[in-house]
Amino acid sequence: MLWWGKLFAVGLAGLIGGPIAAFAAVGVGHQMDRDLGGLLRAYAPVRDPERRERLLWRRRTALFCLAGALVRAAGRPPARRAALLEALLADAGLDAAGRARATALFRDGQRADFPLTAVVSQFRRTFQRRPDITLALIAALMPLVEDLDEAAPARMLLRDLATRLGISPRRLGRFEAAWGAQRHGTPPRDGGLSKREAAKVLGVAANAPRDEVTRAYRTLLSRHHPDKLAHRNPSPEALAEATHRTDQIRKAYRRLSREWTD
Repeated sequence: MLWWGKLFAVGLAGLIGGPIAAFAAVGVGHQMDRDLGGLLRAYAPVRDPERRERLLWRRRTALFCLAGALVRAAGRPPARRAALLEALLADAGLDAAGRARATALFRDGQRADFPLTAVVSQFRRTFQRRPDITLALIAALMPLVEDLDEAAPARMLLRDLATRLGISPRRLGRFEAAWGAQRHGTPPRDGGLSKREAAKVLGVAANAPRDEVTRAYRTLLSRHHPDKLAHRNPSPEALAEATHRTDQIRKAYRRLSREWTD
C-alpha cells in the first residue's frame, strides 16, 4: 500500500495551515497514492503469461479492426487491402493461427455495422494510463492513410480515433509531424483556408466580431461532432464524414482567430 502521497500532502498542509489543514489533506494524499499506484501497475511488467497474452491481443484486436475500418473508409481496392493487411501481419510476427485470427479481425473491421465505439472504448479502458501504447497504435495505422489528402475521410477518421483514445489534437499534430519527418524527411501536408473560406464554413461574415465567430463555432461543433453519432453505432463512412466536417469547423475557427492577434 502506498503512503507517499498522504505523507507529502499532510506534511505540506501541516506546514502551511497547521493540524486542521493537515487532517483535511489526508483525502488529497489518498487520491495521490491511488493515482501513483495506478501508474506503477500500468507500467509494471506483466508476469502472468495468460494475462500478458490477453493484453497483447487487446492491442492486436484494436489494430486489425481499426485498420479494416480505415481501409474501408479510404475505399481501398481489394488488392491494396490485401497488401496492407500483409504488411501489418508481417510486423506483428504472428504464427499461422495468429494470422488467421488477425485476418478475421481485419475483415470484421470492414463491416458496415462494425462496432467501432466498442473497440475504441475497450482499448482506452485497458491502456488509458499508457499513452505510449496508444501512440504506437496510431503510428501502426498511419501507413494506411499516409498517401491520402488531409481532408480524406479515412485520414479524418484516424484523427477522430486518436482523439477518442485520449490523444489531444495538439499532441497528435506534433506526433504526426515527427512521424512524417522521420519517415519521409518532410512534415505532413497542411491544407490552409483563406479568411473568406473560413467565414463561409462557419456561416459568418468575414469581418464578424469575435463573439459572433465563437458562438457560431460552438454551435456548429456541437451539432456536427462525431460523438453525436456514437449512440447510433455509425458506419465508418458516416463517422468519417462527421469527423471531416468537425475538422473543417476547427480549422475555420483557428484561421479567423488569427485576426484577433495578428
